[in-house]
Amino acid sequence: MNELTIDENLLNSFPEVVIDGQNIAFAHGREKNGKALFSYDGLGIVAEFLYRRRCKPVIVLPSFWLKERYTSKYDDNKVIERLEAYGIFLSVKTKNSNKVDDLFILNYAFNNNACVLTNDKFRDKLEKLSENENAEEYALWSQWLSLNRIGFSFSGDVFCPIRDSLSFSYTDCQNDDLANSKVLSTKEEKTVPVVEEAKARVLPKVRLGPSPVMTVKINPNASWSAIWRTD
Repeated sequence: MNELTIDENLLNSFPEVVIDGQNIAFAHGREKNGKALFSYDGLGIVAEFLYRRRCKPVIVLPSFWLKERYTSKYDDNKVIERLEAYGIFLSVKTKNSNKVDDLFILNYAFNNNACVLTNDKFRDKLEKLSENENAEEYALWSQWLSLNRIGFSFSGDVFCPIRDSLSFSYTDCQNDDLANSKVLSTKEEKTVPVVEEAKARVLPKVRLGPSPVMTVKINPNASWSAIWRTD
């Protein structure tokens, strides 16, 4: 079992990487169990990986995955309990949150100059632009995603980002038209402020005492920690 000590001040100085929490968790669950199961351990593996790569993970999840009725049954290694103190979860609290969390991910990443870690290519959003014959806007978002979306794979508990370089640096497309995009200004736009509210609610939990210690129960032989260790 690896023991990872997180320095809160150091964590908050790192550039953010937005994690599509459901995409990550189900991918790890499928890899470990051969079927679509939500894996909290997958979130812990990725959070550790990014911290050791000097990045701050920002995990976007529908709020129900953070509730005790789920964590008490499925989060055997207390990953949520250990990570929540660091204010790295953005809880999506809205109707059909498991279906609209992609809007939160795109909105937060774009407005905070952060890459997105996901295998989701957001086709449902972009295809709507294509269907509406808004080819210019479709091209803008396709370019942004090609530069700032990072795919990944799991091999057991080994996490591997898929990118030409090992950098998680954000690339600014420098195009103001994206800020007014229909992708971010749909009928769901009223749900966007919930992202900021969720972050504000989580952050006060960090105020208590010295920086806590997070212990992630991961097989060291199946983690990239030994490869990417920075300490």
